[in-house]
Amino acid sequence: MPNLHDERDPLAEITTEYNSEISFYHNGKWKHDKKNRSFISCDTETYTPEGKERQNVMLFGFGTGDPLDRVSGRNVNSMQMLHMIRRVALKNPHAIFFGFGFDFDVNFIVKDLPLNIVVLILKKQIGVWWNGFRFEFLRKKFFRISGGSKKSPNRWSMTIYEVQGFFSNASLLNAYKDQIGEDKDYLYVQHGKGLRDVFSYEELDTLVIPYWIVEQRMYIKLMERMRQLILDANLPLPRDWYGPSAIISRVYEQQKLKQHLRSDRNEVLDDEYIRACQRGYFGGRFEQFQGGYHNGTVYQYDKVSAYPAAMLTLWSWKSARAYWVSGDSLMRRAPMPTHYKYSVWDIRYIYTGNDEDVVPMPFPHRLKSGSVLFPHATETTVWSPEMELHWQNDDVEILGGWVIECNHEFVPFEFYADLFKQRTDLKARGNPAQYAIKIAINAGYGKVAQRVGGVVDKDGWRLPPYHQLDWAGYITSHCRANIWRTISCIGWKHIISVETDGIFSTKPLTQNIFPSMHCTQPFAIGKQLGQWEETVWDGGVFIQSGIYWLRSSDGWTKGKLRGLRRLGTRGVTGSEALAYLHRYFRDGRATMESESTQFHGVGHCLRPNWLSWSRKPKQITFAGTGKRQHMFTGDNPGYRLVHLTNKSVLFDEALDKSQPHPLPWSEYGNLANKVEYDEIDTQLIMEVGYDD
Repeated sequence: MPNLHDERDPLAEITTEYNSEISFYHNGKWKHDKKNRSFISCDTETYTPEGKERQNVMLFGFGTGDPLDRVSGRNVNSMQMLHMIRRVALKNPHAIFFGFGFDFDVNFIVKDLPLNIVVLILKKQIGVWWNGFRFEFLRKKFFRISGGSKKSPNRWSMTIYEVQGFFSNASLLNAYKDQIGEDKDYLYVQHGKGLRDVFSYEELDTLVIPYWIVEQRMYIKLMERMRQLILDANLPLPRDWYGPSAIISRVYEQQKLKQHLRSDRNEVLDDEYIRACQRGYFGGRFEQFQGGYHNGTVYQYDKVSAYPAAMLTLWSWKSARAYWVSGDSLMRRAPMPTHYKYSVWDIRYIYTGNDEDVVPMPFPHRLKSGSVLFPHATETTVWSPEMELHWQNDDVEILGGWVIECNHEFVPFEFYADLFKQRTDLKARGNPAQYAIKIAINAGYGKVAQRVGGVVDKDGWRLPPYHQLDWAGYITSHCRANIWRTISCIGWKHIISVETDGIFSTKPLTQNIFPSMHCTQPFAIGKQLGQWEETVWDGGVFIQSGIYWLRSSDGWTKGKLRGLRRLGTRGVTGSEALAYLHRYFRDGRATMESESTQFHGVGHCLRPNWLSWSRKPKQITFAGTGKRQHMFTGDNPGYRLVHLTNKSVLFDEALDKSQPHPLPWSEYGNLANKVEYDEIDTQLIMEVGYDD
């Protein structure tokens, strides 16, 4: 590995003079050209001292190209880092500061602060002053440090944005390879990544600093590339650079989306309609119906931009109102009336068939733990896209519901169709700017479902700017309804699994067929918005929901390992997974073992293992502990697919009422998000001053 650490910092080749920002005078104020503001990366390098578990910081700094903007030592402390932050902030008042996977770094910046302050910053995420510094932290969004009184000329502030979300949370190397390519910097850091686990302080000058310098250069290139993609896509530049949701926030602002939100949403935080929306909100359906090996054709169907397609069907709250309808007054011999198109219903469902253990069930149910099942019996709340499919189902008792009366001429998200078309055109021409539109569109749903970002001030709660839980509930219901229609038409016995907006089956989906009551609309297979995109495979191994390998003519794919990115299971091949199934058949306790590597950060700041890494064996079992379980029937899953049993038939809790989706500003529902801190935490925050 070459030594790049010399008198001339290589980073300086691509950085600009940060104090010479392009400025102009407009409407009585000096403004700065957003297209030319400089990006400055912030990063730490840590190591584990011999005989210790907790890591030390050996290098902290900023990618300005100035060696004075970094500090190193055997154990760089918080005050050294904070004073460096202040120095660089004053020197570069108009730069955009960012970090890549920066939640990790925040732990080390605050590591030497009093424990009660650490709890407030990392766990409570409350703005707090300490020793002349003010801290604000929002996980996966930003870390803000400031100082000086508000009217003082010495007032300073630095916001360091978490930017990994722009790149689908990929690693630096994967993001760089996708966006820029395998240049000399890529190859250098690729080699350095292999040595990073064994970095020692003794190698600071010869190995660590040269590696760190090139890494900062790559970070800055990535962000400059991201900005150019946004501009080339004719999207507005974000004000805050914390990921794709910052882009779509600016798009929503341009489109004046707030005029379509419920006008009293900041004043009315809790009423019967809102409570119905809390009960009726569930995420996407993720469930495996069969597991094992299929030595034959596997059909994969993915709904193209499923959530954006659903958002095109949403209503506007302009001149709209919600009113209650009693279940006793409903006529259900005919299909659901069209004026109930936007409605949310409290129902009681009991499946009366005799195969409840294997048949897919239609309605979601939230347990007290927060987990979601699709049980054979439930009292739950569902939105109209799903209710429409079961309006005439005798197994469903409708207790009542809220109906939204609105003006259908207003289409709040009509601009999504234009964005999708623009992206399709760019993609067809091979223009990489399509990526910026893709990530912006996909972030849109998260803004209406957002819980984080609400603010409490002297007037009470101010909700996240585009939070509208009824919209979010309708969107996910729309997607689940499409999944239900599709698996009904294919035939449930052929379905392997569903994954929010995707389906795996052993039988193809035929276009324009209406074989059952739920196939009331033709299916379109293609790559346009809302269509089903089809991929055909030669076989597959399905271990758990979201953990599978697919086989093509070229052999086994790398596999899908949902939630297991740190487990080292990327090296497990489809053939090895198949061999495991045979072991499992011989011994039902057999597992696939993998080593899990985990950093103990924000959530562990009150524990002795904070700021340390651990490696533990991870055991993966067939069918796992999800919504469905494997019951031995004599069939070897190493030879064929076997049906999994609905977990709800194994216990009685599903007969209770489904639990509501919790909101930080509501006292209704499961309050686990409010009481996750124990009495010790409460004692720690006593007598701490808050900044208003």
